[in-house]
Amino acid sequence: MNAVLAIRTILALVCIASLPNLHSSAAVQAKNSQEAVLHLATGDFLAGRPLPTSDSQSISWAPSFAQGTFKYPWAAVTSVQFSRPDQQVQPQGEWCFELHGGDLVFGDLLSLDETWLTIRTDQQEEFKLRKASIRRVSSWNNGADLLYLGPDDLTGWTSSKKKGWRQVSGALKSREKQVSLFRNLKLPEKSCIELELSWDRKPDFSVGLGVDGTDAVFKQAFMLDVLSSSLVAVRETQKEADLSLVKDLDKGHGRVNLLLYLDQAAGRMIVASPSGRIESDLRVVASTDPPKQQGQVEKLVGVLLPNRKKGQKQYGGIQFVNRDGDLTIERLRVSRWNGQSAESVEAGQARVQLRSGETLAGELTSYDSQRQEYQFSGAAITSEETNETTERKIVAAEILDFSFAGEPQTAQGSVRVSLHEGMRLHGTLTKIGEDSLELTSSALQGNLTLPLEAVRAIVGIPDGGEAQALKLARKVPNGQLARLELATSSVKGILVPGRSDDQASCLHWQPRGADTALPLSNEITGRLVYRDPPPKPKAHSNQRVQPNRVQRPQFMGGLLNAFTGGSSSTLGEGSPAIYLKAGDKLPCRIESIDDRGVTFKSPMTEATFVPHSEIKAAELIVKGVDGRVTSDRREQLLTLPRLQRDNPPTHLLVSIFGDYLRCRVVSLDDKRAIIEVRLEKREIERRRIARIIWLGDPPPIEKTETASLDEVPAHEQDATPDDSDPNFSGLRVQAVRSDGVRLTFMPEEFDGKSLLGTSRVLAKCSVDLGQVDQLLLGEQIEQVAAELAYQRWKMHHAVEPREGDEEGSAGAESPLVGQPAPDMSLPFVIDGKLDKKTFKVSDYRGKVLVLDFWASWCGPCTQAMPMIEQLSEEFANRNVEIVAVNLQESPPKIARALERMKVAPTVALDRDGVATERYQVSGIPQTVVIDREGTVARVFIGAGPNFQEQLRAILEEVSFPAK
Repeated sequence: MNAVLAIRTILALVCIASLPNLHSSAAVQAKNSQEAVLHLATGDFLAGRPLPTSDSQSISWAPSFAQGTFKYPWAAVTSVQFSRPDQQVQPQGEWCFELHGGDLVFGDLLSLDETWLTIRTDQQEEFKLRKASIRRVSSWNNGADLLYLGPDDLTGWTSSKKKGWRQVSGALKSREKQVSLFRNLKLPEKSCIELELSWDRKPDFSVGLGVDGTDAVFKQAFMLDVLSSSLVAVRETQKEADLSLVKDLDKGHGRVNLLLYLDQAAGRMIVASPSGRIESDLRVVASTDPPKQQGQVEKLVGVLLPNRKKGQKQYGGIQFVNRDGDLTIERLRVSRWNGQSAESVEAGQARVQLRSGETLAGELTSYDSQRQEYQFSGAAITSEETNETTERKIVAAEILDFSFAGEPQTAQGSVRVSLHEGMRLHGTLTKIGEDSLELTSSALQGNLTLPLEAVRAIVGIPDGGEAQALKLARKVPNGQLARLELATSSVKGILVPGRSDDQASCLHWQPRGADTALPLSNEITGRLVYRDPPPKPKAHSNQRVQPNRVQRPQFMGGLLNAFTGGSSSTLGEGSPAIYLKAGDKLPCRIESIDDRGVTFKSPMTEATFVPHSEIKAAELIVKGVDGRVTSDRREQLLTLPRLQRDNPPTHLLVSIFGDYLRCRVVSLDDKRAIIEVRLEKREIERRRIARIIWLGDPPPIEKTETASLDEVPAHEQDATPDDSDPNFSGLRVQAVRSDGVRLTFMPEEFDGKSLLGTSRVLAKCSVDLGQVDQLLLGEQIEQVAAELAYQRWKMHHAVEPREGDEEGSAGAESPLVGQPAPDMSLPFVIDGKLDKKTFKVSDYRGKVLVLDFWASWCGPCTQAMPMIEQLSEEFANRNVEIVAVNLQESPPKIARALERMKVAPTVALDRDGVATERYQVSGIPQTVVIDREGTVARVFIGAGPNFQEQLRAILEEVSFPAK
């Protein structure tokens, strides 16, 4: 028997595929039948919807981001992908009609004659298919053997990277490098997988069948792989390997549609085109023997695949790997395959395959729908010969598949229409209506009307090939080319001159390939990219968070010295600028600061004043200033202590030496600044100030049932920011230059070179787009601004511990227990004053350290303190040290409290609440026992009747006598 004919006969048992418990398409409603994405040959894509048209050569497209219609020739269109229905649609019908060229139709056969087959689909449409266009008719039985049909969305799939894949109109797409996608589809021993994959830029992917999501199994699986510019079928085991070319791939956009027949037990994979042509037949059986040689695939293609492990089980998964290109999984259909081989017949000869295994040479000539019987004219085939021609009737249920004689005819057209339920047909669109389309094809008698809600995709077939499609899609008018990036659209084009009005913006966008420009919607969020920003520099492992410099005192006086002493002769003037809360950066000369705001001069705007409420930072000196700060220090600077809530600092000053000072800036002129530090006014020279950061108000304190408004500062009560301004409604833009300059305004006119408009803060503005890298649009401005450096400097309240329960808690269940004790640096309090020496947990390694978090206003704290003091004396010779950590009170107040309690412990002051937060203090007193290895051994909350005995017991356990 001819080998190729034998393989074709095996594939005569069509791949049958679907999800279990799926619903009929008649019972499913689409989310929105007209929501779709238009894909062009350039890789551009536009969300929107098709508009009614009778032009068979082009599509009218209403984009979601603009007002009006773009018109594209079908020759420039790759595809139109429509939204998927809420529930997956299962192909219904008794038969699957496979057409020459790879088209598919599912439905019931009503009648047949010499030329036509009359078919009824699940959409209740009746139409005639030309017999000469049919390659094979296979039993479908409403998809009884269907296992999976998708991919639809990411549910059930596992990606190797978060956000590595995204859903696009029912397909799964990735542009990330080295990202995989796995799903266990429970592939049976013999299965058929239909794949439809596409890419925009370049293909560089692998597809593994019969895998479990691990690299070890993936490397020894049957694979489709891209090697250089070729798609190959490959498998390598420890003992043997095989590789076969499937097809050559062109550069740029492309797609493949293949049928993969997998027999895991026999170690075989057959790759076929939708038309049934065999592209590859691999036979590589898994071996349990150790490898005798390596690199068998390398000898074939010059590529060495990794070694395999011993043995192989049968696995039910499929895995896609996108290496260094982009990949879209448009369609995946999996079914059972019985692998049965039938006796062959001559190519082009009609035949009927029965479920019994009998093969008949001849064709079905008529059908009795009442009796469900076919009239057959032909002969039975045996292994020896073909019997004499006979006439017989065959019941439909006995037939596995059948084909017809005659010269094959392949349907042609400018598009291929695919439905959610699996049908696909080549042809020409004669009409697109509000809720349906009409398709004409040489395979059909008359036009076929299909509801848009049933359409999955319309794929363009370029008349002049991909080169012509790219030429049409890349057609660009004169202008500065940019890329419009939105959540559901990405398309290159130009801005053309225009003015804004009440209905539309002045940003009139003309995509490449389109012959019209449309005003962008006022509601869009995204960006226009003229030049991609340079990649961020990689941080070196030896880069220091904070440079070494002259050691300065950490207290208020020392910080003020940084602003009032020393020399700045080595520092040169940079480019002063102000930063607004909206993210703007405006180069300017800062003239003065008063209680209203900042007065400045800038060549970019007519405005000369900005109120405090709009400012985030001001840079007075840029060059030579290193303002880097450790994370601990940053946390301290941004934590508002309880005692400062009524008069919080509003600014951070950064000195020319990189020191930080929290304060309130009262005024600034060209010579000096007046600041207020804890209600005391100071004067410092302006030339010592490098930067000023506006901190703003911390967020309101969460009000509990036991809290009263009297405990919340007036400026935080019912604070509701209102940034709305009815005079500035419409599309906002932020121009971004490569030097970091940003300007936010409402555009009013584009003259072909400059964008003119009005800023809510800075009045009239003008931007030369030739100097702009990006235009941020709408809410993208706030999204980007939130990630800018100065925007992250925001005050927050120190953790507010509650007064502990008198019953107390042993705290063994605390998440701190068993973890390394968080380190911290706190000033000691001695004789009611802050000492220059600091307390650090790390300095007590090798000793048992007890931290007692307390405050003078806490009743249980006053009960616990004497108990802890007594234990301190009791364990004095056991290397036990006890430090009382006071929560944000003044040193004199601490001294008075200790005098009342008649105790004298070592005291450290948590001025900013940082230590409280690190030790998760939710109630006081909180007592933390840290062993000599620096690990938290126990946490006590409150001071119950057994507190002293419990604390003594844990100290006995973790301490040891001093030597």
